[in-house]
Amino acid sequence: MTSSGSFYQSMSLRVASCTQAELKTLVRGGVPEQLRRRVWSALYRMKIQDIRESKGPKYFEKLCSETAEAEIPENHKRQISLDLLRTMPNNIHFCERNAEGIQKLQSVLHAFCLHNPKLGYCQGMNFLVGMMLLFVDAEDAFWCLVAIVERYFPSSYFDQNLIGAQADQELLKELLRSKLPKISAHLAALDIELSTVTLNWFLSLFIDSVPIECNLLSWLYGN
Repeated sequence: MTSSGSFYQSMSLRVASCTQAELKTLVRGGVPEQLRRRVWSALYRMKIQDIRESKGPKYFEKLCSETAEAEIPENHKRQISLDLLRTMPNNIHFCERNAEGIQKLQSVLHAFCLHNPKLGYCQGMNFLVGMMLLFVDAEDAFWCLVAIVERYFPSSYFDQNLIGAQADQELLKELLRSKLPKISAHLAALDIELSTVTLNWFLSLFIDSVPIECNLLSWLYGN
């Protein structure tokens, strides 16, 4: 096994002692597929250890048991229902309403609505959870979503006004003007608003925009 592979075998025990720079170097060196679940779980747990401790054991299980009686806002429930079969329609785990992946996806998204009622559900979260469910179980997918939405991104990124995501669109336009001025000028001449195309890319971390093989590279080697 490679040196990075040997490290990953004990990731859950040693991750807290590694610096951010060391973790980036190891992850960008490649995460063995058979260890991906363990590595991703260790990394997200590092971000939300305090949240998990404050909620106590079996928190996800408790949320799932409450979703039938709890009052999830109707607009969130309706949008989740619409988005379930749009998530990965060509994947066997998500291609039918009664598919196992669809059931898990719905459970995670409903649980998050109860966990964070201020945000609830934002389109794009379905793709994030769908990707995670390809590699981890429903509980890990839930906590990964919590880490992404509440720790990796600003609190305004997935809110009703998408202020954080909109700010990224302005930054993208500036980068386009700076790095690819001809393309920027061409889009301006055609009166094309870039964010109408790119906003959903950012909200879904490009999961529904590029082939899954390419997207996995960004998840594995990104920040």
